[in-house]
Amino acid sequence: MGSLLADSSANAQNRPPIFSSPLQIPLKLAGNFCEIRSNHFHSGLDFKTNGAEGLPVLAAGGGWISRIKISATGFGRVLYINHPQGYTTVYAHLSSFNNTIAAFVDSIQRATQSFDMEFYPDSNRFPIQQQQLLGRSGNSGGSQAPHLHFEIRDRDTEEPLNPMGFGLPIIDTVSPIISKIAWYVERNGIFFQAGSRPIPTIISAFPDTFHVCPDVYFPAFSGIDTDSSSSLGIYSIAFIADNDTLYNVNFNRFNFSESKLVNAYIDYRELKLHNIEWQRCFKTEGNTFSVFQKNKNRGVLVLDYIPVNCKLYLTDFYGNATSYNWVFQADSVADDIAGFLPVISDKNHYNVSVEKGANLFADRIKLQIPPGAVYENTQVDVNLLIKKNIVSASLGSPLIALQKPISVSFNYKPNSKYNYWFSEVNVIGKPNGSAIPLKKMKDHLEGSLRVFGNYRLMIDSMAPTIISVVKTVDAVSKLNTVFVIKIIDDLSGVKKADAFVNGIWQPCEWDAKNDALIVPMIIDCIGPVKVDIIAIDNSGNEIRWNSCFSY
Repeated sequence: MGSLLADSSANAQNRPPIFSSPLQIPLKLAGNFCEIRSNHFHSGLDFKTNGAEGLPVLAAGGGWISRIKISATGFGRVLYINHPQGYTTVYAHLSSFNNTIAAFVDSIQRATQSFDMEFYPDSNRFPIQQQQLLGRSGNSGGSQAPHLHFEIRDRDTEEPLNPMGFGLPIIDTVSPIISKIAWYVERNGIFFQAGSRPIPTIISAFPDTFHVCPDVYFPAFSGIDTDSSSSLGIYSIAFIADNDTLYNVNFNRFNFSESKLVNAYIDYRELKLHNIEWQRCFKTEGNTFSVFQKNKNRGVLVLDYIPVNCKLYLTDFYGNATSYNWVFQADSVADDIAGFLPVISDKNHYNVSVEKGANLFADRIKLQIPPGAVYENTQVDVNLLIKKNIVSASLGSPLIALQKPISVSFNYKPNSKYNYWFSEVNVIGKPNGSAIPLKKMKDHLEGSLRVFGNYRLMIDSMAPTIISVVKTVDAVSKLNTVFVIKIIDDLSGVKKADAFVNGIWQPCEWDAKNDALIVPMIIDCIGPVKVDIIAIDNSGNEIRWNSCFSY
């Protein structure tokens, strides 16, 4: 077992310590590399900013700014710096840029009349020195709390690398925690959890013995890495059976095209049903994540009546380790698991394979599921209900994750005056805020689904609504006056919102998390000013509103 610990420590020691801290406060992690997130692996480190915005963000190394982007979602305000050593560092969710970059961004925004922007400067435009001020930390984009998201990427491939070993002053002396283990069986290419056990806080000196039926098993565990204040992801995982390593992964780098494969790595169904992140130490057919390609025989464990000594061994990047030992004993005492065989119960219940996908037909609905769209072989229900002019469709289970979009077609002659959407609804039929546009064809509607679930056919003819206007101060300086204008749309969502002050377009931030347009005070205005707001939803419905404000 010593070699596994040595390998993870060597990774940290062998990388060049070329980067310094991007913050002036001690680095405390709120998230780490390849941590499990909703629908993706985390691509960097999240640093805490004491629960506040506005902390100075510094360049971790010298180089030049290669990309500047602002978006209402995703990374929000973000800077990318190329470094001569062949890396790119990323600084995301900023509240503001330094004065030089901010002035440049403002000129582009005004020229394009768009707050969202993206620009790729040449290498001579914005040279950067190590520890130079880049901007201020924030909570922009899809961030749910103030923090700095920091990445180190391979400049040639743009693949994110584990930043832990590049010299950042991070202290971690706490070992990972294993809270539960589980084992799975496979029936007709579909995996079912056959059993699980919680791990006691105080582990006995003698291995636990689990009685199971003779079968082929696939192991999994629930666990986290920790530091003094956070629950994080794990760096290295090994599963050993009778001194034979069946599964061994290290999270050093990945390609962004692989990020959604987190849904193949975890048990997606159990996560949705019971909020448990089972990390599966075996490779399903749809799991093409590169770090899993070298494991022996997919991580499978064959049990007959001979006891098998098992060990799960976890480390963090700094070599802090945890292990748990148990014995699998196959005997007649164990419960029978024949009940795991799948049952097809009605005419609209279909088998879908990873390799082939499927074309599914039910009433007037057609689903085209391409090869590789699901992460493992599964079964999908498709049903249509039309009642009192309400069209509802059950298009697969939300407990099944999708790697690729699937096509949906509905035989329905559309009215040219209307824009049609499939709105996702919850179990009691209420919209949950997610909707997909449907393209109008001669005799049907068609669209692209990214998630299975229950949908309702909707017509979007209503413009967005302005529900409140509040005069306040900005979140960072607490000094500058801003007007926060709450704008909502009940179906397709707000696509664009603009503000004109005394007839001049202003670069106002759209806060997608709070459905609010943030209109800053115009410093050189004296007396009341006229403010015009134009908001457009994703169907093209538009609302115009104006008022006079006194600063």
